[in-house]
Amino acid sequence: SKDKGNTWMQITTPNTASYWEGQFITFSPTNSSVIYAGSFRSIDGGTTWTQLSLSVNGVYLGNGDIVYSIRPGVIGGGSTISIYKSINRGSTWTSPYPEIPTSFGNVMGIAVSPTNPDKIYFGRRGIGVYIINGSATPVLKNGNNGLLKDQWGTFNFSSIAIAPNNGNVVYVGNLAIGGHDDKTIFRSTDGGTTFQSSTAIAGGARAPYPPLLMDPVATAQLYTAGRRIFRSLNNGQTWSAASQDIDPDPTTVVVALAF
Repeated sequence: SKDKGNTWMQITTPNTASYWEGQFITFSPTNSSVIYAGSFRSIDGGTTWTQLSLSVNGVYLGNGDIVYSIRPGVIGGGSTISIYKSINRGSTWTSPYPEIPTSFGNVMGIAVSPTNPDKIYFGRRGIGVYIINGSATPVLKNGNNGLLKDQWGTFNFSSIAIAPNNGNVVYVGNLAIGGHDDKTIFRSTDGGTTFQSSTAIAGGARAPYPPLLMDPVATAQLYTAGRRIFRSLNNGQTWSAASQDIDPDPTTVVVALAF
């Protein structure tokens, strides 16, 4: 939509789009004419679109031409994933990072340090949070670093956000199901070395895979969602509802947020 949502143009067809296509949609942080939407890219503000060979799952804040994609690993034969990197808006890709021992479906999204294009964070369902830093061996963060398991005794982190003006501030969101529903968002102020849980999110169920969004200017403001949108004004310490339920149907939840 180019008129604040009054009218819409379809850019994918059923045989080219998948469920994951809507999970990551963003403007280039350094060129507002460039838009990434799953495996589609526009360089003219959304007038025309090109389908890329890989879906875009992350963008480097310091240079919007640098993008990333999560794909099944080559060496692991389906039991690993690779993070692919492009320095030309997804036109060509390389795989410069070590493969991670997990299946493709266990990683829901990634976040990139705002000052280091080769430092990447992502949640691995059932295990914890991995930090990739160039070609070094990836580091796993889990219960030893302040993260909590759900009621079935597993980690299910599905969303990550990093402060655009401070790469040491990292938020991760746990799968919004029982056990730790009141402490499903965790915050680190030391680049992921340690994490602390937020306080309860009041009112309304959150999405099974809750999105996380940080205000790019007022970085103390953080947003997440379920049947409604929630907002924190104090770095995730307390939360309040910022909207009513999106739909009367209790199964309707928000799966993505964007400014």
